[in-house]
Amino acid sequence: TFNINDFQANAKKMSFTACKIVNDYKPTWEIKAQKAVYNEKDSEVALYSSWLEVKGVPILWTPYFSFSNLDFIRKAGFLTPSYENNSLYGYGAIVPFYVPLGDSQDILIETHSFTGSNPLFLGNYTGYIEDGSFSSSFSFVNKQFKQGQIDEQTRWHAFFYGQKDLSDTWRA
Repeated sequence: TFNINDFQANAKKMSFTACKIVNDYKPTWEIKAQKAVYNEKDSEVALYSSWLEVKGVPILWTPYFSFSNLDFIRKAGFLTPSYENNSLYGYGAIVPFYVPLGDSQDILIETHSFTGSNPLFLGNYTGYIEDGSFSSSFSFVNKQFKQGQIDEQTRWHAFFYGQKDLSDTWRA
């Protein structure tokens, strides 16, 4: 079922894929949901009780999932986390958070949390101007643990980079 009111469209039992469908052929992947709400004012699609299917097999379920529509409006929010395991710091997760600052600037902040160390915080700032760009990166960790030993130093870094086009040939 599908209904539209004001700036919102609702659908029940929907599916989405970017795969080409030919002769009722099952797509390689698709996202299915019990309910989908498209909010035109926020340019956002929200899926409720949704899951990812690969070759018809359910792989991942989530109670809520949202994404911007194809108009591509940048929004603040968490990005896909990644998971790691190594012999020095153990099991861990890296969780990025994105913050747009207007049309030409943004910040990406990452938290690295591992079983064998204190959290590490990383950040990147990027900005673009008419004839150049600039960026900075920073990190911070307090009293790093390494294989059961405590390194008492607080560690951090900060880097800055800028570029300006002086002409079609020269940059500074």
